[in-house]
Parts: sequence; C-alpha cells; structure tokens
Amino acid sequence: MCKSCCQRTFETACTSLDCPVLFVINRRTREHGQVQYYRDLLEEMF
Repeated sequence: MCKSCCQRTFETACTSLDCPVLFVINRRTREHGQVQYYRDLLEEMF
C-alpha cells in the first residue's frame, strides 16, 4: 500500500491493483503522453 491509502510517511510503491490513487496517476501519465504526441504532430504539420 502507498502512503495515500494507509497514511504512512515513508515512500512505498503501491502494488494494489484497485488503488484509486495509482489509477489516476497512470491515467494522467497516459494523457500527458498523448498531449505531447499531438503537439509534436502539429509542429510537424505547421
């Protein structure tokens, strides 16, 4: 469990497959990658 779930003060990698915090982090990471891809594509086109 990560500190967001169990309120610990030290870093522990989250291993829970149903962790809402981990889900949001992964979704935002994917979205950020997609935004960067579209920016690069627009730069190439214009």
